[in-house]
Parts: sequence; C-alpha cells; structure tokens
Amino acid sequence: MPNEPDHAKEKRPPHRERHNAQDDHEGAAHRPEEFDPKNPQKVVKQEK
Repeated sequence: MPNEPDHAKEKRPPHRERHNAQDDHEGAAHRPEEFDPKNPQKVVKQEK
C-alpha cells in the first residue's frame, strides 16, 4: 500500500498568537508630510 500523507492541517502546529504582527503598532502613526524633507524628489533646491 502506498504511503498516504497526512493532511496539511495535521502537519502544522496549532495556531499561536503572533506578538510582532504588522497590525500591532507601538507609538503614534506618522504623516507622510513629515518625511518630505528627507525625500530627494520633494526637496526644493535653493537657487544661489
């Protein structure tokens, strides 16, 4: 008789809670405008 593999759900360990999930944010969110001075495409060069 050929081997019959277990179902994938039986192979995996039980689901555990993720501590570093991407939806868990520490601190406050940033506005995109805060990064404009660091973005070379949005920095306006000063004419001399």
